[in-house]
Amino acid sequence: MDGADPAHAAKRNRCLTGHVGNGTVDSNENFLFRDNQELRYTLRSLSAYAPWIRRIHIVTDAQKPKWLRTDNPRIRLVDHTQIIPPHYLPTFNSHVIESCLHRIPGLAGHYIYFNDDCFLTAKTVPGDFFTPNGLPFLFMDWRTSRREGYEKTGTPHARSWFNTRAEMLRRGIAPVPEIITAHIPFAQTKSNAEEAFAFFADAIAAFSGNKFRTTKEMAFYCHAASMWCYAMKKAVPCDAAYWYVNTKRRNRRSVYAALLAQKNSGRAALFLCLNDVSPGTKYFFWRRSLINFLQQYYPLPSPFECGDGQNTV
Repeated sequence: MDGADPAHAAKRNRCLTGHVGNGTVDSNENFLFRDNQELRYTLRSLSAYAPWIRRIHIVTDAQKPKWLRTDNPRIRLVDHTQIIPPHYLPTFNSHVIESCLHRIPGLAGHYIYFNDDCFLTAKTVPGDFFTPNGLPFLFMDWRTSRREGYEKTGTPHARSWFNTRAEMLRRGIAPVPEIITAHIPFAQTKSNAEEAFAFFADAIAAFSGNKFRTTKEMAFYCHAASMWCYAMKKAVPCDAAYWYVNTKRRNRRSVYAALLAQKNSGRAALFLCLNDVSPGTKYFFWRRSLINFLQQYYPLPSPFECGDGQNTV
């Protein structure tokens, strides 16, 4: 979504009026709603490295990028009103939105969920996401530092992991798998998502009225559905080659140079996450290098772009 869109900003500000923190840490920070043109380049990455994907559903809150070709038969714009119960709308809570993605009309039985800060960086095949018998892979992050980071921070994302474990224990799942997934695309099946949603339905309903993220919720794909699928043996844990880049890191230009050097070397990782986690207004210092990198890595327009809507730095 484009948080700079006046209509969207006005709607968000109306919901902020009288909004009590309710455990919120970063839920209404502008960086969560900034448009750095990531969607354009996510689609370019899909076009270049996953041409086998039949249909792309873009979930949006009454918005459409000027450059997007909605007449392309592979593109479907899905409005929040099509998947989220009306009494929860409007919502700016990614936990609520994610929990409803399995309701997308026409969603395939096997699908891959991308955040718009996730990209493919090398050729893929369906077997990179699903086993021969159709189980999705769970791309894992085995680092001890990830668990330690969750313990030290109080962000909604970190607390989601602990909230999910507590809910599974409350529902009789023991021992709870202490897994953490990587911040890259999530392969999933519609039946798994439906069953995981049903398992956590009471907990999801309890926070679905929250307009913004709080520390008392669960992130559906990276925590709730992943832990449930692991416990039920409905997904296969595996390693994945990927890059995670905090876009404001001081050595970001060196990281981008390394990624470009690997691009056609045969050594490129499959996935890349360029995570904008920079509060405040000084993000212009790193935004230029971010977009310059994206333009270099994905220079060719995809079939999903029309002529208007220029690349901007």
